[in-house]
Amino acid sequence: MKKSTIQLSKFFITNLNIKWVKGKASGNAIKLGFDFNLAFHEEHKNHFKLEFSVLAIPEDGFSGIRLETQIDGYFHFPEGIDFKEMHYLAILNGSSILYGILRGQLALITGSFPGGKFMLPAVVMEDVIPEVIKMKQQEVEKKEKKQKKISAKPNKNKSKKKTPSQ
Repeated sequence: MKKSTIQLSKFFITNLNIKWVKGKASGNAIKLGFDFNLAFHEEHKNHFKLEFSVLAIPEDGFSGIRLETQIDGYFHFPEGIDFKEMHYLAILNGSSILYGILRGQLALITGSFPGGKFMLPAVVMEDVIPEVIKMKQQEVEKKEKKQKKISAKPNKNKSKKKTPSQ
């Protein structure tokens, strides 16, 4: 059996906010949102931390779980892997690993909720991650555009100096 190149060293759930939302309809109708931040170790470039966040909200009118959570995973790769490949695998495979852990933990925690055990739906991270990256790029572009607008505006609050003859 081939050994995976990415290895999880440890993980921590750093944020877990679960609330039961009562609606008029029942079912498993939820909206999902994802985010991540990736940081590589300064000295050991093959070690990294991935912060992976999930937001789940019941569709309007439905009962269900409202969830905000973050799980941080500490991973490493064997020496000699190309940095670009490692970066891609860190995000894609790291997110898949952490999402799987969250699914299991949430099922255990929510077993006694009014709607019973809550299972996050299975997702294909190869579809999710490009969408998150696109969203992050749009946010950066929006901030840059806003900064350009701010720096291009003349300062209207310049005070006029009065001369002694006024």
